[in-house]
Amino acid sequence: MKKLFLLLPLLTLGAIGVQAQGYVLESNVDVNIPSPWTDVPIYDALSGLPLGSSYYAQLYAGVAGINNDSLLTAVDAVDQYHAFLDAAPGDFLVGEVMINGVAVGATATLQVRVWPVTFASWAAAYSAALNDPSIHVGKSALFQQVLGAAGSNTAIAANPGFVTFTISSVPEPSAIGLGLLGFGMLLARRRR
Repeated sequence: MKKLFLLLPLLTLGAIGVQAQGYVLESNVDVNIPSPWTDVPIYDALSGLPLGSSYYAQLYAGVAGINNDSLLTAVDAVDQYHAFLDAAPGDFLVGEVMINGVAVGATATLQVRVWPVTFASWAAAYSAALNDPSIHVGKSALFQQVLGAAGSNTAIAANPGFVTFTISSVPEPSAIGLGLLGFGMLLARRRR
């Protein structure tokens, strides 16, 4: 009986903590009716076409103000990613997800990452893409989102910070270095 009385406050605080988490609609489509349909399609840079079911999308989140995407964590389990729709190319529609560590009404930093279904995770696809230009991966810019309560269907697609982006191969570091060298030469030449 004494143990029950000792555990009761902890259980109560745990329940309050779970209810305090904020939620968003993990989708690049805002399906809240009667508002106009908002769509933020994602494209392949090489083909110019919207993505289909051969790609996964996953939402990453962290506390407000993060400007380094390595500090974000996957909202879902690492092995729980979501394929794009073939019926509406470029779109993925998951449903409402909880953002751990950020309360209802507070702001979270979010990012959507996309990779081919042949890889088990974003990290695996990105690692492979570093050595193989035929593998296309991508991620959205970081954006800030005020979280809603469970059942509010707070859509990230309606957020002006979440914009259409393309996936592509990862550029080689040497190409970036050569580009910077060329830019530096142009600046040096301009000064003369």
